[in-house]
Amino acid sequence: MTFPSAAATEGNRGRCGQDGAVTTRLPSLHGQLITFASGPSETGGRDEDIDALAGVVSGHVDGLDVTVRLTRDGVAVLADSDRIRTGLRRKRIDGFDAVDLPPEIPTLANILAQTSDRNPLFVTVGGDSTFEAVLSTARTHGPEVETRLWLVGHDQSELIRWRPRTQALMLLGTARRRVGGGLERLLAEVHGDDLDGVSMPHADWSGGSIALAHRFGLRTHASGGRHNRELASVIDAGIDAITADDPIRLGAVAAEFYPNGG
Repeated sequence: MTFPSAAATEGNRGRCGQDGAVTTRLPSLHGQLITFASGPSETGGRDEDIDALAGVVSGHVDGLDVTVRLTRDGVAVLADSDRIRTGLRRKRIDGFDAVDLPPEIPTLANILAQTSDRNPLFVTVGGDSTFEAVLSTARTHGPEVETRLWLVGHDQSELIRWRPRTQALMLLGTARRRVGGGLERLLAEVHGDDLDGVSMPHADWSGGSIALAHRFGLRTHASGGRHNRELASVIDAGIDAITADDPIRLGAVAAEFYPNGG
């Protein structure tokens, strides 16, 4: 992938290699970084919006971080909230058929049609019906598309139930404040459940916790970083994947550590 050039990043604590490139203090699990842009629920579902979005993921970051909801007729759509405004009221998405939704709510199928040949998706999913809809939609675009999905769920029992059904990466989404019994115990459980990793807010990760996850063979994902120093700090600590709202900023910071891409 091609990143825009960037000046040295504030908060960058990495080392300089022999070729002058900045390297991370701690390595990522597989020696690469996957970057995701938040969206596209605020971008819109029109063809020109989706084309622009596909341009973002082909130029600045690797893929998209999306949340999937189901309509009344079982169509997977992308929206941060499970409700949309209609007039003065907000109504649940699952109370509409897909054709009746406003155009700014894109379908998963439309996004995959634009990006599935080259880009991963980081998909927040909950409930058996939504999981099945994501899988069936991805599989219509070819068997390799499913393997590029990063599926994140917040219910560990659901993830365990889904694990045999898919070759997608599966991550538990959580936060430090919700981890009872300590992070090491949680990571051991995630590893034992044959899941692929853990997603937490960027401030919940440290070099030590990332290294601990890596000892269990787990991938790590960070979300919520907005400033250069926040993004640089977690990348420098060896994070495997990261989501940010600003794809250009994220691409520039990532290029400081991974100038040839992840």
